[in-house]
Amino acid sequence: MVVLKVQQREFSQVLKRVVKASSGPSIMEIYYTILFKYLPGEEKLLVTHTDTELGMQLKVPAEVEGDAEVLVPLQVVEVVSHIPDGPMCVRVKDSDDPKGQGIVVEALNHDIRYDLPYIADVSNFPELPEPEDPVEIQVPAARFHDALKKVEPSIAQDTGRPYLNGVYLETQTEKDKLYLTATDTRRLSHMEITAEGLDLEEDHQWIVPTEAVKLLLSELKEAGEDDRLTAVFGKNHLRFSLEDMMIHSRIIGAEYPNWRQFFPEKERNQVSVDRDALVKAVRRMKVLSDTVVLETTADLSQLCISVPQGEKGYAEEKLTTICDESMKLLADAKYLRDAIAPYPEDGVQLDVGGALDPIVIPELDGYSAILMPKRPD
Repeated sequence: MVVLKVQQREFSQVLKRVVKASSGPSIMEIYYTILFKYLPGEEKLLVTHTDTELGMQLKVPAEVEGDAEVLVPLQVVEVVSHIPDGPMCVRVKDSDDPKGQGIVVEALNHDIRYDLPYIADVSNFPELPEPEDPVEIQVPAARFHDALKKVEPSIAQDTGRPYLNGVYLETQTEKDKLYLTATDTRRLSHMEITAEGLDLEEDHQWIVPTEAVKLLLSELKEAGEDDRLTAVFGKNHLRFSLEDMMIHSRIIGAEYPNWRQFFPEKERNQVSVDRDALVKAVRRMKVLSDTVVLETTADLSQLCISVPQGEKGYAEEKLTTICDESMKLLADAKYLRDAIAPYPEDGVQLDVGGALDPIVIPELDGYSAILMPKRPD
């Protein structure tokens, strides 16, 4: 008999987190299971869920009697969530149990018991692949979360171009920087953060899939300033770890576009405006249209944000600005707001050219972005 004793609150939180490691629906029954493995040296239970594309492992304090591994169906997540807070156990029934084989989930301080199916063959559970020829780096976890959050909106949703369905990570020799980039070709977001352990003899590049990025954003949102995230990259797989959390993922095997070529080299018209005021103005314009018009007034003292005249009406708002030359262009309201909202200072600068030239938010504190304007009808 196997008996796992845990605290309900901790156990339920771990189960709800670990099942987020999924790339989508599957016809494989084994992908709808969770593996429990006891770690006697740590007196913790290792909880694992994976669909081979994405996997996650978390640890929770536990007492265990009997065999070290148990495979259970995903329904245990909801079952545990309905058990009152306090001590509880998961028990594998003996083969001669009158109710048949399976597992019992019960509260130890309450008369509550669930009988669930038991997947006996643990060997069918897929192993989490280890990175091959690993490259290991460390980054401040909170800073990495902030960088991912800033570039994630630019990830392409078009599955026809899988090399754009993730965040591009890059290192360069003799530089202690980790570069993060995302683009859907209509916009591009870029971040640079300091990394540790980058004594590398060659440049490295990896594309982290969207599903892994979203899982990292969820898991790192409470990271402290002193927390260090360890990232291990191989040719086809990666692993991120922080304390009792590990995320495993495939790496997208494709060549990423040369993002540096999208940044114009020549100096252009610079338009400076209050960041929050511009974000709010764009949000107000979006009530009437997904397209906003940016145009300086004749005396170059104001930036007029408006919408094209349409069936829903017309709106405009003027903000104080500093600029070199007059300008007028159209932009996607959501893309513009996403690009300027992460800017780290109260005043944001837009580098603009002609009506069809890219809008550039120049680098500051590691963040920069590009937005392609919309073509006039």
